Amino acid sequence: MLVRRQTRPPLTCAGSMTPFHERHRFARVVLCGGDGGIVGMTRRYLLDQPWFQEVTDLIDQVRAEHDIGVQVVRLLTVADEDQPVMRVDYLAQFEGETPNGLEPSPHALEPHPLRSDYAEIGGPRRLLDWAEGELDRIGHKVVRRTQQRTWNLSSIWRLDTGSATFWVKAVPTFFAHESRVLTLFADHGEPGMPRLVASRGGDMLLEHIPGEDAYGADRAQMEHMVRQLVDLQWRWAPRLDALRAAGVPDRGSDVLAATIPAVIRRHAHTMSGSRRAGLFQFVERLPERLARLDDCDLPVSLVHGDYHPGNWRGTGLELVMLDWGDCVIGHPLLDFPGLLDRAGPHAAAVREAWLNAWREKAPMPMSSRQRNWRCASRTRGWRSSFRRSSTRLSRPSTSTTRPTPGTS
Repeated sequence: MLVRRQTRPPLTCAGSMTPFHERHRFARVVLCGGDGGIVGMTRRYLLDQPWFQEVTDLIDQVRAEHDIGVQVVRLLTVADEDQPVMRVDYLAQFEGETPNGLEPSPHALEPHPLRSDYAEIGGPRRLLDWAEGELDRIGHKVVRRTQQRTWNLSSIWRLDTGSATFWVKAVPTFFAHESRVLTLFADHGEPGMPRLVASRGGDMLLEHIPGEDAYGADRAQMEHMVRQLVDLQWRWAPRLDALRAAGVPDRGSDVLAATIPAVIRRHAHTMSGSRRAGLFQFVERLPERLARLDDCDLPVSLVHGDYHPGNWRGTGLELVMLDWGDCVIGHPLLDFPGLLDRAGPHAAAVREAWLNAWREKAPMPMSSRQRNWRCASRTRGWRSSFRRSSTRLSRPSTSTTRPTPGTS
């Protein structure tokens, strides 16, 4: 389904002069054997990619030095996060003889009731055993396994067989509705979606999607993404009961008004001063922004929750929309800033494409409602705050639905 993502758009974190995409990791690995006991820790390895979840290069370097295969279990600690070189520790299980030259580990492995199984000792092996069993059942034998990433939001492996490539994705319980949403898409013949081979709770086995991740999408591709999103949200607005039955959380304006400030206050002590100040300013204007959203009078529908070009994959306009773990029921405009923020010189065209797509669904003369659409489409700051709150909140039980959309 996915490939290792080689390029990301520039991102500068508050409190640092170094853009995140220009940073590096200085990573070491705490090694444990088959019984889960720690045997020691490797030296540090320099990793060019800054993203904590990417582990393929680290695995290759450990294998080259110690002649052992490792499965990264989880991320343990991150230090110097605002520095050009960040120090990161991982936990991994190894296969083979205990290597020489290891250092003592400062880490004690403590259980946690909310930890995902893929991040437990033996978790990667259990995940692979399940996936390979499902492939064996349909006539595919795995000849190569490549661990792409693991962190608190997912674990992703590439499985190559003699004739095809498949992907294993495991997610925490708060994203476990992703597989059920993909099943709903398949049941309704939804185009441009990942194809699920098998699922088990938060574990998914998916078909490979040819092409490239669309981080560098051009104007035509972005306008296509806009049209596909609006069409999808129009089709699914009358199907909220099916989405709720699949476990998709409700994130209406009333829920966001209460929960976003609560999440920011709860985690404010972990943030840099500039980030904290920016989010507090955002909270001050939150009631106004939510009221502006409601005045748009668009139908409550399915919200992707992490909608940006990098979550599309394919070639040209033959694109597939990826990563549905963040999806919620909410206002359609919550998705739009994620795309608009990455549009660069195409921002005006992308905004106009979005406005035109909704005009086609709900035609009306230019009025206060359409002025609200245009004004709200310029609202920034939604994506990070909304996504941060969505993944940390319990699921509410009710939502308000506008009965305006059709099924075209």
